[in-house]
Amino acid sequence: MARVSDNILPSGFVPALTLDRYQEIMRLPINAFNGLNQPEEEPQYQCSTIWKQSDRDYVAEHMAQSEEMRRQELGYYLAPKYEVCDFEFGAPLIIDRKYLIQIGTQTVDATVGPGTALALGVETAPTDPVTVTIATALTDASEIKIYYPGEDVEIHPSSLVITGGNIIIQIPRARLVLPALNDNREDHLSYYVNANFLAEIDVKRVYYDISTGLSYLWEGWQVSCSSLADTGQVGWHRIRNTRLGIIDHRPATYTGSLATRAVWSHCVWPLWIRLRFQSGRRSSMGTELETVRLSHTLMPNKPVACPTVHMYWDEDIIGDDDERPVFTPYGYRRGAMRAWVSDSRNKVGIGGKFPSSRRGGT
Repeated sequence: MARVSDNILPSGFVPALTLDRYQEIMRLPINAFNGLNQPEEEPQYQCSTIWKQSDRDYVAEHMAQSEEMRRQELGYYLAPKYEVCDFEFGAPLIIDRKYLIQIGTQTVDATVGPGTALALGVETAPTDPVTVTIATALTDASEIKIYYPGEDVEIHPSSLVITGGNIIIQIPRARLVLPALNDNREDHLSYYVNANFLAEIDVKRVYYDISTGLSYLWEGWQVSCSSLADTGQVGWHRIRNTRLGIIDHRPATYTGSLATRAVWSHCVWPLWIRLRFQSGRRSSMGTELETVRLSHTLMPNKPVACPTVHMYWDEDIIGDDDERPVFTPYGYRRGAMRAWVSDSRNKVGIGGKFPSSRRGGT
């Protein structure tokens, strides 16, 4: 996939909109966008510019800024995000993370396909997309993720299905460029040289264990005058309202995924509820376009010389010619106005008191 250079984005920041999606939305030639010279690749909208790493980083940092602005305005993430947080005890529990998707501990099974070899084909007739087939007993394709070998950086396939007891993955060749070769070279990488690409990938299962998704915490002084250590108890949970983040819960024990009601471990209410959960809006074309077009208004200069991108950029930075332009939290340019009008309609209602969070969980 198109990677962002180290130290461009904040540590731990996972963008909702990837560079791969930017390439698809802007209808850019996939090989040229990933820095590859593929003479037979047809220019799209007269764009055949081969991008450098700094060109992609420039787009990525402004899209990240756009996402942060929208997240603050909307009050929820623009794509599913996993977190571990402690919230003040409440029954029901109402959290300030909206569009709650699921509660459970994110668990990674690295045994699905570690070091899976890639068949790149002969250099005179490269395989594209590169296809990987792995035998499996798994049934949920949404749990399967592809990574660079030995890293936690995802590779985005063009297709991933489970059928006939096999995981079948297709990845565009351009998204398999060796990370070390993502730079600002003038001698563009050849699409035909296999040494420019990964030889293997890691395939993993990422799923959520509901049995440890919610737990109660008592601070030491609540249960013992001589203790400073927190004590905990597992809880059962049910999401009552996903959009508003309302959760029912009870103390419980688990056998696998089956919960049995339990009694409280202590005779005082816990102070905190530790929640391991995933929340955020699932992607839509409108949401993605608004992030892209807002990001264009934040760029002081046009992105790489490509007519299709410049067409959008030129339109997005148009300001209001009125003597009293309308200012929004995102600015007054056309791309900013479009995003703000949409987001002002999609905010989750503000008001009431939400339990405050103590700290990130462990």
